Amino acid sequence: MEKDPLKKNYDPLYIKEELLSTVLSIVLNIISAAGKIVCGVIFGAVSVLADGFNNLSDCGGNIITLIGVKFSSRPADREHPFGHARGEYIVPMALSFLIILLGFELFTSSVDSLIEGSKLTFSYITVAVLAVSVAVKLFMFFFNRHLSVKLGSDTLSATAIDSLGDALSSLVVLASLLIMRFTSVALDGYAGCVISVVIFVSGIRVLRSAVGKQLGKRPSKEVLSEITRRLLSYEGVYGIHSLTVHDYVSKLYAYVHIEVDADVPFLASHELADKIENDFAASTDVLLTVHLDPIIMNDPLTVKLRTQITDELGASLSFPFAIHDFRLVRCSPMRIVFEVSVPNECSLSDDKIKSDIVENLYASFGTEYDYFVSVRREITA
Repeated sequence: MEKDPLKKNYDPLYIKEELLSTVLSIVLNIISAAGKIVCGVIFGAVSVLADGFNNLSDCGGNIITLIGVKFSSRPADREHPFGHARGEYIVPMALSFLIILLGFELFTSSVDSLIEGSKLTFSYITVAVLAVSVAVKLFMFFFNRHLSVKLGSDTLSATAIDSLGDALSSLVVLASLLIMRFTSVALDGYAGCVISVVIFVSGIRVLRSAVGKQLGKRPSKEVLSEITRRLLSYEGVYGIHSLTVHDYVSKLYAYVHIEVDADVPFLASHELADKIENDFAASTDVLLTVHLDPIIMNDPLTVKLRTQITDELGASLSFPFAIHDFRLVRCSPMRIVFEVSVPNECSLSDDKIKSDIVENLYASFGTEYDYFVSVRREITA
């Protein structure tokens, strides 16, 4: 069955499975780190030793994850009415700093090894430890990736990426040992440099993703399209705009303007707004607030002017736009009042957009009307 983009699938099972993954990661990382550090010290392999400390640092990250999971599972309170689930975004950020710092430290130690010369002694014991470590890390990657997709967890996704980086690192070290065994070419220091770069890059990727979530990212196209589709499916909704969506991990909080016929009694339109809000609350994880925008549909002059102005601006403006809240005020001279929505990334200032529109309309329609235009930046749609 296709996943509903408006369902967050956030339940107590989420917390239990995330904790299970974290505890399992701690146990496996301790075992891998112990084997590599012992072999690295005994046989003088700086890359193996570095790989062991990499696993050991992962344990610290796992402990941070445990703390973050427990914190984010706390219910809403007076100071945090939307709950604490966004605390999950902090965990990948803390992990990323550990990963980046580790990559930098390993790079400097590997460069020192290249300068001083390798003192590596080949051992099949080390080969076996590294081979087992690669298998364990690949298992952790697939296990955490499966859970991250199932639960929609950014923390588990970051852990999966880190596990894959660890597997690649161990594989590089293993390859360098085998090359040295059969060719006598010492690649220990070079392998350490490669590992450190892989670790550093993975840390940057996790950090970018975590920072993006903290700053507030644009909702996915699937979420926006599905909300729009459902809203326009209601009889009596003639258009929508100003759709804004905030993600709080366990819930989506959304706000939207819907256009309704101005001749329909207000109570009937209000009942429609209530029905939409209740339907979304019952069938999705979106808590939606609906604002009513009445539009004139039965006044021929208003409809004609709205069509003409839309066509004229469409031919003259160089950026996407939409006209809302269009109305005609019959006075002397008559006033045309409307709002124009433009993409948030439009480089022109609001004042420039407004002045260009007004100048264009006076040039096209003369002074029979006065124009009162407001500009709204569309953030999410």
